[in-house]
Amino acid sequence: MSFWDTIRYGWTPNYVLTIAGIPVCWAEMATGKTLPSGYTVEDGSLVIDDSGDIGVDHIDRERGVAVAMPLKFKLLDTDTTRDWMRKWSKFMTLTATLEPSDLAATVDDSTGWTNGDEAWLGLECIEIGTVASGTSLTGLTRATAGSLAYQHRAGTTAQLMTDRPRYWRGRDVVLWAAPMDPSGYLPGSGLLTEAVQVWRGRIESGPVREIDGFVFEASDLGRVLDQGLIGKVSGKVVDTSAKYKIASGWSANVHLVANDAAGVLQWEYDLTLAPFDSLTDGDLLTASEIRTYISDEWSTVIAAAGATVAPDLGDLAWVLDKGSYKARVKVMSNASVSWVHRWVTLDGKDTWFEEADPHWEGGMFVDAWIPIGWKSAGNPLTPYAGKEAPASALTV
Repeated sequence: MSFWDTIRYGWTPNYVLTIAGIPVCWAEMATGKTLPSGYTVEDGSLVIDDSGDIGVDHIDRERGVAVAMPLKFKLLDTDTTRDWMRKWSKFMTLTATLEPSDLAATVDDSTGWTNGDEAWLGLECIEIGTVASGTSLTGLTRATAGSLAYQHRAGTTAQLMTDRPRYWRGRDVVLWAAPMDPSGYLPGSGLLTEAVQVWRGRIESGPVREIDGFVFEASDLGRVLDQGLIGKVSGKVVDTSAKYKIASGWSANVHLVANDAAGVLQWEYDLTLAPFDSLTDGDLLTASEIRTYISDEWSTVIAAAGATVAPDLGDLAWVLDKGSYKARVKVMSNASVSWVHRWVTLDGKDTWFEEADPHWEGGMFVDAWIPIGWKSAGNPLTPYAGKEAPASALTV
């Protein structure tokens, strides 16, 4: 005798609904029966009275698919339902891509998470075996509660792990009918032992809050499979940044001399920069890229000089001033330094000599910055003729 034959003898179906990734069996009436594997809670809050008829309306001969009716269901406002509708309270972020077969994950911060916790990554439900450290999860049980194991890429919206689902749309829904005799008894030891699957689909909208619960609408799986794929995205990436040809042999020499108030030499450095020697003549760079190459080369030269330079000179930085970036060099605190003389030579051509007051702040001998005569106005490394202001000596 089939399930449906029992209906003729006064039996009625007790409908049970499962949602992929949610370990709850929502039933029209709670039974206390053993739940299927992966499910931990039974809640008698399911209402499908407002749904249309369940079944195939007709066959679409043109597409070759059955046209079945959608399912509308409500989950009454019980403690269980409300708990699953709340916003997550714990979260952590993947710092490395999690493949479908991976049983360990690397995260940014697992503070607050404990062994055995469930976590949601997109549509997938994962059980955490061990919180091995602040950044490591091991012994993962993937794809629990009817969900599927997916790839979750770091650096995307799929990398956020939460202690409650972030969204419901797109989750698979299965509606079961379990036979119940006229006295309200469900035969068998398990909730779904004698049940038959009567509908399968996917949530399209919801939850929508009503006064007594939360309403969802789901499309039949046949309709889901018949939906068109996302339209092709086409376009053209256009780089609008101005670019300039560079020569690999371009070089700059910066000679810095520091004196005290009486003119006594405190330190002197002669530094040669070849920022483009790893490139090819004619390579095109934006002004920003050129500035980066120069500042990186300065750091390389300073590092190569080692302990000799470190106590006196620091980084090279570009500062926006009246629409142009100007280069300046950090001078480390030194109570004996009153003036810094600088010479800048581009490709062997002297451009300018100038004295620079480090401007120790408020009489305190703190780190200061001095301009060294380079300016970023849009042209690559072109020394100017004559004795123009040092700020125009090197334009980038």
